[in-house]
Amino acid sequence: MRSPRLLPRRLAGRAFAVRDAAIARGRLRRSDLAAPFAGVRVPIRADAALGPSDIDDDPWRRLREIALARAEAFSTVLPDGAVYSHHTAAHAHDLPLPRRHMDDLAVHVSVRTQAERRRRAGVAFHLVPPGRQRVHIVGGLPVTTAVDTWCALAGVLRVPEIVAMGDALVRRKRPLATMDELAEAVRRHRGRHGAKALRVALALIRPRTDSPAETELRLAIHDAALPEPEVNVWVLDGRGRRIRLGDLVYRRERILVEYDGPHHFTDPAQQQKDIDALDAAVAAGWRVIRVTNVHRRQGFAPIIRRLRDALRERRASL
Repeated sequence: MRSPRLLPRRLAGRAFAVRDAAIARGRLRRSDLAAPFAGVRVPIRADAALGPSDIDDDPWRRLREIALARAEAFSTVLPDGAVYSHHTAAHAHDLPLPRRHMDDLAVHVSVRTQAERRRRAGVAFHLVPPGRQRVHIVGGLPVTTAVDTWCALAGVLRVPEIVAMGDALVRRKRPLATMDELAEAVRRHRGRHGAKALRVALALIRPRTDSPAETELRLAIHDAALPEPEVNVWVLDGRGRRIRLGDLVYRRERILVEYDGPHHFTDPAQQQKDIDALDAAVAAGWRVIRVTNVHRRQGFAPIIRRLRDALRERRASL
């Protein structure tokens, strides 16, 4: 079989709309072009990021790459005034989605009128009246703002998942919003799908959280009716000198709860830094409780037992 004729230079290496291609239908059906959506073609090498077949050891990073590559391809036929929203916007803002949504590779698009809400394989259209969602350009894509994305997803996420995404919005490093902005968004969302869940979640969101795993741990502590720890505050020695930022801290009882993510074990420099800092904390009279992903898979039950005992012991000696 003869090799396909080279594409015009203006189409090489990128997604394009069939309606704008001005090339023969037969050429559009050749094996070097993929069709991720009706009316869209992508050269096979450029299409490598569009499918889940080679998800690697970091599935979340790979899933985000796939979602954004698919959105970029669909941009060639994106209706005027439409914006990426929901899961696609969450990926654009790098907001955490739950594991049960990992298989959702649909491109999520918000449109203004019912006429624009047409059926198209691989695309989930959402009808949103004009003016209800604000738009940012992220990576060249028109997406709903991070806060509006959070509100939109409240209709399909569980309360702990809404809290995790809210924590990510007001995170310690490079926050995307403030608590006041979240509260205002919840007020604007009153009466809409997910409004009650947003109100419940807002009361549980805490600024300065570093990861969804830390959020899950803090919520497990809350569900166990234990006192709430402070989030990412300095652990001090007896002279008031800083030892390290603690994930979850009980200053009065001098208890430090530390979540050790995978990078704590794969980065030798980080591992040594942790050992030295936690040894210093223990020497300064802190009780250290270390948490891993194994505890997370157990629902943190062993950690809750240890923490309850530690709080009881420390309070008895105050």
